[in-house]
Amino acid sequence: VIPLENVDAEALSKELAPLINKGASLIGSPGTNALILTDTAWNVQRFIELVEALDKTANNSELKVYPLRRAE
Repeated sequence: VIPLENVDAEALSKELAPLINKGASLIGSPGTNALILTDTAWNVQRFIELVEALDKTANNSELKVYPLRRAE
């Protein structure tokens, strides 16, 4: 169970659904505003890191700029 503070669980679960592995499940719980994820421990940890990066307010967001190399 991954609790969310700043984003809607149902909307985020729909956006992240293509990223979960076959056999795993992802449910957005509107009552608790949490994601319920079943998968391997490694994949759950990876997913938690992604959700933490997305579940930020505009004031807590980080912006990184990466220069392109060999781009035409």
